[in-house]
Order: sequence, then structure tokens, then C-alpha cells
Amino acid sequence: MATSSFTRKIIVTGKQATDVLINALTSDTEKKDFCKIEEFLEENRKRGKASLKKFVSLYKK
Repeated sequence: MATSSFTRKIIVTGKQATDVLINALTSDTEKKDFCKIEEFLEENRKRGKASLKKFVSLYKK
């Protein structure tokens, strides 16, 4: 159960990353989009670390 939930989160995060990259490539305002991408990636790093810790803790037991 934990594995499918974890996999689902990775897929959603990947889709969001794809959407951000497409928006950055098609947008006229480079600087603004670059800041958005940096914020998005930082948020995902934090969320990813927390999810990974939770996932590992489930299997340590």
C-alpha cells in the first residue's frame, strides 16, 4: 500500500515539473518564470525528502 501511494506522488510531482518546464519554454517573461521554477524545485526537494523519510520509516519497522 505504501509503495503505490509513494509511486503516485512521484508521478504527480513529475507532471507538475513537466508543466512548469513547458510554461517556462513558452513564456515571454524569462526572469519571472525562472524564479517560479526555482521556487517549485525547492518546494519539491523539501517534499521529496519528507516523503522519502516517511517511506523508509515504514519499511524499517
